[in-house]
Amino acid sequence: MMFRFILSALLFSFVITSQAQTVQYFEGLTTYSETKNGKIQYGFKDKSGKVVIPARFDGVANPFNGGQAIIIINNLYGTIDNKGKVRISAIYKKILESSFGLLPVQNTAGLWGFYTSDLKLPIPCLYNNFKFTNKGKNIFVQKNGKWGMINHSNISLVAFEFKHIESASPKQIKGTRYNNWSLHTSAGTKRYQYAYDSVQFTMSDSLLSFRLNGWEGLLTKTGTILLSSIYEDIQDIYAHTLAIKKDGKWGVKKIEDPAWLIEPAYDMIEIDSVCIHAGLKIGTGKSMHWKLYNHSGTLLYPSVFIDYHPLLNGLIAVQATSNLWGFINEKGMLIIPFEYSKVNDFENGLCEVEKNGTQLVINKSNEVVFNQQDVYLYSIGLLKLNALQKKTYTYNIDSNTEIIPINADFVKIKRAGKYGLINTKGETILPTIYSEIQVGSSLTTFVTTKDRITKIIQLNKGTYSIDRKINSVDGFYNDFAVMKYINGRFGCIDNLGKIRIAPQYEIIRPFENEVAVVKLNGKWGIVDKNESFVAQPYYDSIGVFRNKVCIVSEKGTHYLMDVSGKILTPDGYASIKLTKGGNYLLSKNTFKGIADAWGKEIISPRYQKIIELSPSLFHVTENDLHGVIDANRNIVLHIKYHEIFYNKKTKEFLTAENGEVDFVTVK
Repeated sequence: MMFRFILSALLFSFVITSQAQTVQYFEGLTTYSETKNGKIQYGFKDKSGKVVIPARFDGVANPFNGGQAIIIINNLYGTIDNKGKVRISAIYKKILESSFGLLPVQNTAGLWGFYTSDLKLPIPCLYNNFKFTNKGKNIFVQKNGKWGMINHSNISLVAFEFKHIESASPKQIKGTRYNNWSLHTSAGTKRYQYAYDSVQFTMSDSLLSFRLNGWEGLLTKTGTILLSSIYEDIQDIYAHTLAIKKDGKWGVKKIEDPAWLIEPAYDMIEIDSVCIHAGLKIGTGKSMHWKLYNHSGTLLYPSVFIDYHPLLNGLIAVQATSNLWGFINEKGMLIIPFEYSKVNDFENGLCEVEKNGTQLVINKSNEVVFNQQDVYLYSIGLLKLNALQKKTYTYNIDSNTEIIPINADFVKIKRAGKYGLINTKGETILPTIYSEIQVGSSLTTFVTTKDRITKIIQLNKGTYSIDRKINSVDGFYNDFAVMKYINGRFGCIDNLGKIRIAPQYEIIRPFENEVAVVKLNGKWGIVDKNESFVAQPYYDSIGVFRNKVCIVSEKGTHYLMDVSGKILTPDGYASIKLTKGGNYLLSKNTFKGIADAWGKEIISPRYQKIIELSPSLFHVTENDLHGVIDANRNIVLHIKYHEIFYNKKTKEFLTAENGEVDFVTVK
């Protein structure tokens, strides 16, 4: 924004409303107007009413001052002398009144320069903004968003390095520097430095976005500015095509082209390898109407869509305003008409869809390949499809057969109220004669109930009876199955039907890693297959084992324990949380630490905050400063930065140190 100390108005209007009103003259001349070809034009008359300069200007921005007036032609500014001779051609976006012997002019690109009284241009139009200092002897100017100082000959007195700048004395300026940003390798080696408010990674591996004074631009990693910081936001980048927000709306540009590929008129832009998706909000909700363009800016399809899927297998799923889905190709041709209430994406030439409440699978010719039952059979492997899309059923399923999914290996079959079991190859495992079948993780041992008698079946080995006081049995895990006894308590039987864990527990989880988690008298413990306690039942909770490690808690303190019952972190923590990378985030006295996937504390709780960048790399915060350490406690980036960002794809870091106030002696 232009600084307010410039006292002249940008536009000056002279309106004579009646003969009684006083006419103002400037250097002996006043404006008058007349209409020519339906257009009001302005000129100048002297005090006698004689026309000195005929009406040929669209407006007068400033009356005569110092022998020249600022006039407007076709919304561009120039100057004339008191004879009407052009002094400065009308080619500028703005011209301000002369100050300290210089006439500020702004070109159509928005950059400022300065004329002298003899019409020389010693300071070309290079600057975003300016303000005079030292009683007009020097000028603070802003270039590419950064402030420096020049004299009237455009000689640099203070380098362009500052966010804010002011005079401390005639020979010294006080400036606030921009934040110091650096790009580091995965090993922490500094590669490039930048001085901006902020720098961010983008979707492009080779480009960075930067902000200056609230406006965003684009630069290469080496620091070359590709787009000046004049935009509100820059988002999706694909190759050299990018979404840009200007004046509250989104448009699309090519980096190398100053013109808009798609004018900023949309509420959202999303770019993929084939299409530019331009969305307009409908009403006050989240509903959108989308238009699809190619990367040349050509509209692909004449109608708007209310939703879409990105291109996959040569087709784009699009939802019409009728709420029905169809498919177009990358040229915008409608390949499959709008007739489906739900669609997935094409994969291997097939797509799951829903029509009138029925699930189907179609091919790219919109032919139904699978009906609703076939969809499931295909998903579990009971239906095969060759390259010619010919179907082969591995198991004959008629209209009287119900299929019940269990897991990736087995499927229950139900006919006339009886159950059987097949594998996903279609092979019969158990005939359809049972009132119930229980399946666990075992591929060879199953629990069956027939005529109210429950038995254990081991494939190719035999059938085993169980104690009749057992009310129910779950599937087998680790050769043991959880059972519920007549007393309402839980225990376990082995694959021969023998009770191996006495029915005395309120809860018992399936065996895993040769142990089971049990609940006794309201407390949790761990038993082995001999029902020996590897962890006595006095814990308030025991979590799920991962890598033979689990989280346990006792009286509000949390620990890590292995399958042998050994406490791996005896000091305990206020909380322990599993991270996405399989580590454990430890909290103690509000500080954070890390234990690895095997329960070993690798970073003691001493940091304000820890962010897991990868299973072996951590962003840590201490005293509000940031650093990066690895799982071996090696320092990757010292804890001295005010910001750190990590690019998981390129494994690079961006760091920031806040800009400082500096005093610079004027040259």
